[in-house]
Amino acid sequence: MIHMSQSLGVNCTFCHNSRSFGDWTQSPPQRTPAWHGIRMTRMINQDHLKPLTDVFPENRLGPLGDVAKVNCSTCHQGVNKPLLGAPMLRDHPELWGTADFSQKASGTAALTFEQP
Repeated sequence: MIHMSQSLGVNCTFCHNSRSFGDWTQSPPQRTPAWHGIRMTRMINQDHLKPLTDVFPENRLGPLGDVAKVNCSTCHQGVNKPLLGAPMLRDHPELWGTADFSQKASGTAALTFEQP
């Protein structure tokens, strides 16, 4: 959790209610997108990067013999909005749409992106 706090430039109470860390009903609204971000990171690592392990040269593999992984700081870089709050959807309208990841082997939940 310290890595997440540093990666997003926030403290624990940004996503958690300090009186009840485990109770989602008392959590701030930021906890839900954080949960989806964690799931997205796991999916990227498991479904997209891990299959590339055999393609990478040996000197580019980590100490456990696997490819590099993304984590919170890959996009957030110490701020709570990824990519310093860059408006990606305005500049890349093709990102709008529906993405169904529910049938992936990693068991990620289905995500639906709807245009406001």
